[in-house]
Amino acid sequence: LALSAYKLSRKAEHICGSLYWESLNGDGSDACRHYVWAILMKNEFGKDVAKRILDAHESLPEQPSSDRTMDDANNTQGLNDAGQMSNEKTDKMILAQFQKGLEIGKIKINRPIEWNVKPKEQK
Repeated sequence: LALSAYKLSRKAEHICGSLYWESLNGDGSDACRHYVWAILMKNEFGKDVAKRILDAHESLPEQPSSDRTMDDANNTQGLNDAGQMSNEKTDKMILAQFQKGLEIGKIKINRPIEWNVKPKEQK
């Protein structure tokens, strides 16, 4: 279980790498990782097990409380959105849902870091 959760965390980081230059703390890249990881975990383990793993991850005492609050909010949003998305979620669909949540204020970010956001692809 732990190894699978770890592998899903790395997958979330990889997915979010298409939007952000670096993987930082407290910014959009952090929000993306937690949101995407929550969706991947719910898909893999179900909501209850995913929530227990996500909560355990956030229980580290050295983490600032403001970052814990942000991570918890984005984990919860990811778990909720996962239940509203089809079972055939692609990485692109998950990122689109994250970006929509970001635009309408459902995603919590403590420290927006503009230089870390990759430019949107031209269509």
